Amino acid sequence: MGIRFKIGVARAVYDNEAEWPDELAFERGEILRVLDERPFSFCIKINRRR
Repeated sequence: MGIRFKIGVARAVYDNEAEWPDELAFERGEILRVLDERPFSFCIKINRRR
């Protein structure tokens, strides 16, 4: 059992600092768009405008 994401749009509720080169960094309030969902891998686009 794991977290399920639906393809769609979400607003970040907290800052996330990437710890590894393949991780995503974003700030609270940024819009995240999930473009594709695959097990253990997501395609996400960040809209830097708030």
